[in-house]
Amino acid sequence: MSSGFRITRRRALQAGTGAAALVLAPPGIGLAQAAGVTLRQGTNICAAVAPDGRIAFDLVNAIWLLEAGGGRARKLTDELQDATQPDFSPDGRSLVFQSYRDGNFHLWTMAADGSGLRQLTAGPDDHREPKFSPDGRFLAFSSDRAGGYQVFTMDLGSGVIRQVTRDRADVSMPNWSPDGSALVYVAGETAIERVEIASGQVSTLVEGEAELFGPSVAPDGRLAHVRLDGTRRDLVVDGRAVTEGEDVFGFAPRWTGPDELLYTADGAVRRRVLSGGRTDVPFAAAVPVLGSRDYRRRRPGVRGPNVTGIASPVCSRDGGRIAFRALNALWVLPIGQEPRKVVSDGYFASDPDFSPDGRFLLYSSDRTGTAELWLHELATGAERRITDVEGAAITPRFAPDGKRIAYQDQDGATWVADLDGGAPRQVTSPMFQPGRPDFSPDGRTLVLAAVKPYAARVREGTSQIVRVDVDTGTLEYTEVLPFRSLATRGDDGPVWSPDGRHLAFVVESTAWIVPVDAAGAFTGTPRQVTTELTDSLSWRSPWTCGGIPRAPARTRWSGSARCGTGWRPNCAATSTSCWRGSGSPRSCPPRTGARRSRRAS
Repeated sequence: MSSGFRITRRRALQAGTGAAALVLAPPGIGLAQAAGVTLRQGTNICAAVAPDGRIAFDLVNAIWLLEAGGGRARKLTDELQDATQPDFSPDGRSLVFQSYRDGNFHLWTMAADGSGLRQLTAGPDDHREPKFSPDGRFLAFSSDRAGGYQVFTMDLGSGVIRQVTRDRADVSMPNWSPDGSALVYVAGETAIERVEIASGQVSTLVEGEAELFGPSVAPDGRLAHVRLDGTRRDLVVDGRAVTEGEDVFGFAPRWTGPDELLYTADGAVRRRVLSGGRTDVPFAAAVPVLGSRDYRRRRPGVRGPNVTGIASPVCSRDGGRIAFRALNALWVLPIGQEPRKVVSDGYFASDPDFSPDGRFLLYSSDRTGTAELWLHELATGAERRITDVEGAAITPRFAPDGKRIAYQDQDGATWVADLDGGAPRQVTSPMFQPGRPDFSPDGRTLVLAAVKPYAARVREGTSQIVRVDVDTGTLEYTEVLPFRSLATRGDDGPVWSPDGRHLAFVVESTAWIVPVDAAGAFTGTPRQVTTELTDSLSWRSPWTCGGIPRAPARTRWSGSARCGTGWRPNCAATSTSCWRGSGSPRSCPPRTGARRSRRAS
């Protein structure tokens, strides 16, 4: 069925808040009339000032324009532009800013009234923090186009880009000297340097242990910046803090006079006279908010939710059963038969995994108050708690020998534990929402999905495969495809084939496989094997086709069925797709003796 509506993961995320959701809502979903709120404060606002005193600032990922005395702000960019860090041209007629519109940071420009939107940079590299030169002919910006972040300039007449810094591994937040002959920038995180553009000569202006942000040079040469020292974040001029008790945002203050700065702090845009006090510039920004969705209602008298999806499906080692989470319970589905509810005690149970011999289900449950790991014996229903740790234990996975497990805690650190007892051993440091780990067939290596930031000072990066030596904790990152990420870092892989020859993973909602060595290092080029929307890969065991053993299976779910006094999944609406090494995915056949009328279709 084609509705003319296509939604990507990025559009879905953009649709989650604000007016973008009103624009992107798919057909068939009615929306209540949108409400609105007026914002008078913001978080991490970056502000710029024009020669006539007008102020441009970013708020909820859009650029806004404010008159010099404050008042109602006018929105210049929409939600999809995802625009931040504006800067005025010297004549006040244009603005430049960074935009995350296409999934990378790029530089854009527009007229100060929001017209004439034009993209200046493109490609897989990030371009950030633009600043106009004093004569308006050039931009300075930071970019990872040469590897780690460096400072570059762009000739706005010709578009020619030139690299300015080279010696430091990570530099940021460039700004011009008043005469345009030099640039100042943050080097590493704790130093501010100055580079002469003509000669390339570098000098250190500030160095210490505190984290530094946003250098800005006054017409008389004084240096202002923001300093984060412990819990204090101050506006600093020539080494002296000029604020006290303010949460100053980490962007370059703007010199608006010989003794006056415009900056942002405590959610506000502020002016500070160095010989006097501070005043806030009031603003009112009207932001649309998505109202309630007008979903189709259940029929009167019908109890319970309709099952339209499942979570965390995993295949047993013999390929005959699938375990998954749905309706706040764990289920086991013998392929070709009806699913059976195995854990349903009212607590949240998740992340099931079959033991290698198929006798037990390992999962996480919060029945003790925090998430711990449990073993459920499928034949008897007996339960055994296997972790008692400080914090949480989630996303467990059996080792191939069935004697050890890997899991993660609430901070994203990965641990390995023996089922026979003993203290768990941490094998990775905390990571930002890593994916579920998986053991190599020899049990010596773990693979998982983790984001690798482009630089130490930014969170953005690509979600890559991390290989962890279980004995030493040594980590190695592998980019799955150039400038592309694993899909969700949840249940989208990587997962190891049982013979150890391949990894499977999801990129942009399609499944890929890649040949690997015993330690998980790529030995060939990744190959796409599905075209349909794909999530939650698991390997199903018995087949070897096209040289690929035990093709990965993906589980889809739809529909519902009423059974007795409650709801249960409808087996006829459950499907498991298998890729057999070549061609398109096909339905998995039932195991010997399964009823074909009930097979997964």
